[in-house]
Amino acid sequence: MIGCKSRVGMLILGVIWVLPTASWAQSPAPLSRYDLYLYISDKTQNRDDRKIFYSESGRLAALYQGKCEHGKWSTTEEGALCWHVSGWGELPCEPYLSDGVSISVLQQGRSMPAPEIESGNRLECPLFGNATTLLTGVEPVEDFWDGLFNRKQTEDYLAGKTVVWGSGRGLYYADDFTLLKVWDGVASTGKWEVNENGAVCWHVPGWGPTPCESYYLKDGQLMVYLNKRHSQAAEHVVGNQIGNF
Repeated sequence: MIGCKSRVGMLILGVIWVLPTASWAQSPAPLSRYDLYLYISDKTQNRDDRKIFYSESGRLAALYQGKCEHGKWSTTEEGALCWHVSGWGELPCEPYLSDGVSISVLQQGRSMPAPEIESGNRLECPLFGNATTLLTGVEPVEDFWDGLFNRKQTEDYLAGKTVVWGSGRGLYYADDFTLLKVWDGVASTGKWEVNENGAVCWHVPGWGPTPCESYYLKDGQLMVYLNKRHSQAAEHVVGNQIGNF
């Protein structure tokens, strides 16, 4: 009889020990738009029926049924990933969630482990139509091709400066790669980085995927290449000028 009571007591103690541990588990919560962008950009996702590479600029390349397909991707404020590819039809956006340890995705109302991802482009599919642009990310243009800023030149030029985009609009590039943004008088924060091609990329919550901007000099003027368009760069001022907007 004493032995039974001892075993019951041990079981009760075991229950008491387990319950507090289980109570620390977090309920899955949607990823923020910013966190989802960081999670998926510049990664290749291995799905059941296709492999998809998500570029930092919002373009995608996919290997589907043995063929390369191209389109765009975006995120929503609710932390869902969306595809925009001709021929795929209207696919529902997939919400991504995290419990603090792992990432899951909602598919047809069911929570599933998120598909495996790998860093970089793991597909033999060009992103922008040919081998040259696959490596550089921009179209070669005769009058500036040899003069694009490299990563170090772009970082050295931007760090500690504020770009002024107009009244109440601008960005401050801090030395630690944090970003201060003012847009129509509303301030927020984010991060900036320069990719291997020397283009600056912005990671700002609410913006979603944005194209990266390349710099070059022409006749002594700083020029930018963005969305396949060339223009003179906006004014860049030394120091944090956000408080003056």
